[in-house]
Amino acid sequence: MGARWLALLAVVLALVGIAACGGGDQEPEDFATFADEIARAAEQGDTAFFTERVLGETHICTEEEVSISTGPDSPPEPICLEVGFQFDSVVITGYPVTDNIRTPEALARDIERLFDSALLDEDDQYGPGAVRLYATAKPSRSVGPGAGLDTAILTAIHDFSGLPRRAARGLNFEYVDGRWVIRSEMAANFQAAVEMLEPSIAVLVYEDWEAY
Repeated sequence: MGARWLALLAVVLALVGIAACGGGDQEPEDFATFADEIARAAEQGDTAFFTERVLGETHICTEEEVSISTGPDSPPEPICLEVGFQFDSVVITGYPVTDNIRTPEALARDIERLFDSALLDEDDQYGPGAVRLYATAKPSRSVGPGAGLDTAILTAIHDFSGLPRRAARGLNFEYVDGRWVIRSEMAANFQAAVEMLEPSIAVLVYEDWEAY
């Protein structure tokens, strides 16, 4: 009997210890700390660090979306061709407000293009041509795909019509199941890209903008 009570007491003490530690749940990693990892991955050209973190959410096509996808002004590579069709989705926002529902693969390809098209030998007032973490922020809209997320603003110099120009991508991260994942993106090319890099202008779409 004494051994059984000792065993029961050990179980109770273990449960109390778990409760005291918050039930064993992992505390979210501070995004400012994670930003150092983002900066290193960008500097090293580690595209997989980003593309493997793209995580979609289930989207169900509506009648309105099907109407747009099959109409005369249908977007390139339309997805919603049938009402009720389900797919993993992310949102790519064309700076500053044009939201496009796409697949995680489309977002991953855009990230790869940001790196692959970077003009490494160029530079300007915003820094080198290679991809770098320029700032961190939070989307300022209270509703929409960016609400409640943390943003890493990446930039590089690309070739636009034969001239070196800035491109910028605001990758929106969310902490899910113990890791930071990419839920959506704000994309801007010349000329709008520099607006994401200027804090006085970026305030229109971002809060807590902070140069890295």
